Amino acid sequence: YLGLNKVTGPEFHVIDVSDPLSPTHLGSYEIEDNINDIYVRDNKAYLATDLGGAGLIVLDVSTPSSITLLGQSYSVDTKSVYVETPAALLLGPAQEFYIVNASNPAAITTLGTLSIGDVVNDITARGTLAFIASSNSNREFQVVNIASSTSPTLWSYFNFSQVATGIDYEDNLVYVAVRSNDALRIITSSP
Repeated sequence: YLGLNKVTGPEFHVIDVSDPLSPTHLGSYEIEDNINDIYVRDNKAYLATDLGGAGLIVLDVSTPSSITLLGQSYSVDTKSVYVETPAALLLGPAQEFYIVNASNPAAITTLGTLSIGDVVNDITARGTLAFIASSNSNREFQVVNIASSTSPTLWSYFNFSQVATGIDYEDNLVYVAVRSNDALRIITSSP
């Protein structure tokens, strides 16, 4: 799945790379704006976009040659999306962290929000915790308790010397990409 900045023509593409020497274009969809993040689950592509009328777009990608719009919501630039489940989708529009219910993409609803203080650049989650890479100059790495989908709360944070731009989680380790110096931070919990 490939997302582009706004171009003439489609910005979202599905490409089969099972043969790396001969990738095959399977389908595309015109968004008419920048695609900032893509998360695919159960034949649905969740797109975080700059689109003024829809920071979140949900597409049916079960038939890549015939991609269809299932729903869209939020009229702010959205930089990141993470799908824990469609009923608890994590979203980073503008300077906020949202937990939304997108189980019915035609009627997406906000369950809970939390101010992050600056742009949410990336999100990942495990269990009851969401990990956020942000542009907040005092809390570039933030951990949010999402046990209550209607009332997310700040659990902990770190102040880095630069903006956190990306984040991932594997085997109780959080990997944070940081702009400029100390480009990779690895964080874990204490025993």
